[in-house]
Parts: sequence; C-alpha cells; structure tokens
Amino acid sequence: MWSDQLFQYMRALYTGVALIIAHAASAQLLNGSFEMNGAPSLYGWEWTCADPGQPNEGAPGSGEWCATKGPGETKGCFPSYIYQRLPDVVDGQAMTLSGWIRCSDEEPCVGGYMGIGTLNNGLITTGAAIGSQLPSWEFVYINQTVDLGPGDTAVAVLNGGIIGGPIAVSPTYFDGIMLEIAMGVEPNAIAEGPLFRLSPDGQHLAVNAGADDVIRVHDALGKLLHQGTGSAAGWRTIALPRGEHVLLITVEGNGKRRSQRLVHAH
Repeated sequence: MWSDQLFQYMRALYTGVALIIAHAASAQLLNGSFEMNGAPSLYGWEWTCADPGQPNEGAPGSGEWCATKGPGETKGCFPSYIYQRLPDVVDGQAMTLSGWIRCSDEEPCVGGYMGIGTLNNGLITTGAAIGSQLPSWEFVYINQTVDLGPGDTAVAVLNGGIIGGPIAVSPTYFDGIMLEIAMGVEPNAIAEGPLFRLSPDGQHLAVNAGADDVIRVHDALGKLLHQGTGSAAGWRTIALPRGEHVLLITVEGNGKRRSQRLVHAH
C-alpha cells in the first residue's frame, strides 16, 4: 500500500488522533515475563507469604511462562505480594505500570491487582491499583506519579488479593509486566528503530518487522486481532479496527521478542 519511501514518509508523520505511546524506562523493571533463556524464573522479584507458582501458561506476546500468587489470609499471612524494588525511580516521576492478569479457570478466584507502592523498613505501602477477575488474560495498565518520602523506595507490586480465612481459593496469574515512562497524548515522537508508526488517518499501522518476523496484535482481553509475517522491505502495513482500543503489538523472530502498547482512538 505504501511505497519504498515509507520510512522517510513515516518520519514526517504528524498524527491527529488521540495516541499514547509509552517508551520503556531504562532498565527499570527486570524479568517482567517471569522467564529467562526459555525457563521459568523469578529473577528480580521478591514476595511475601507463600512462594509464587510458575505454570507454563504465558500471556499473549509474553513468552511461555508466568507467575501466580494466591490471596493473603486475614487469619494467616497477608498481604500476599510479588514485588520488585525500583531504586532508580525518583519522587514525582510519572510512570505507567502495565501487564496481563487473569483468574484461574477454577473457582473461586478473588482476582489480582497491580500498582506502584513504596517500601520503607520492610513495610510495603500501596495506593491506587488496577486488576482483573476475568478467567481469561486481560491487559491492564495504570498511570501513577510516584510519591516518595524519606527512606522510601518505589516498588512495583502485584497483589494476589485477600480472603478472610484458610479456604481453598485459586491463584491469580500475572505476566508481561512492564514499567514505562508515560509520554502522554502528543504528536508522534520520532525515535530510531520504532516498533510501529500510525498513519495520518489513524486507520493503518506500519509495523517494523522483517520477512522472518511474526507480527501479532492483541486487544486488551487477549483476543488475537492479527497474525502475519513482516516484509522484506522492513515494514508491514496492518488495517486497524475502528473505535477506541488498547492494543499490544508484538514482533517475534530470530530469538527476539519486542512488544509495545498502543492506546488508539479513531
């Protein structure tokens, strides 16, 4: 649809639709896919109460493995967290925490949540959070401004929920956790090597992917909207659905996986 001059054309784009592109903060979050070298791993993470599980049930575009956490018990151990320290985050920094959450297929499940909190002298304090109680993967995100006091360290917190006593409750699943600097609604900011660009009319997405790469586009509930290969020219054009959508674009090939979130209104 677009000529060999696509790259030069895309560098001149000015998008008039509501668009948020979040660029990853530098090394702020480790191992958000809960795996390393094709094996399950909790590297970079700490937790309270029982050890997290690591089933072979990865979320869309997030590898093969995930982490699970059961709820805390008010008559036992609580709260039930998986968390990661963010020592480079400073007071007043605007961040976006995003990822996939789902309940177990087995009822009951109280659901799980995520958000940015603080750690001080071993105590974790949490504020606003986003979560899901659906039995299928749901992509969620929350924008927060970090509020740090003396001795505080910012933490990314995954919360397994809470129950009143020792009853049999299924765990919540977490995967593809990303921490990003929120760039806001603005004209497209050109960066070298972008994963995608939006056309001026907001109806097409040009994805930076080679002929050996596989492109997948999922919506916020994990539904696969598009799957196909890239192009020898280095870009592949995909038609977008109309309306307001949270999309996760993933390009995978040559042993590498790149993912980026798009909040698109058209």
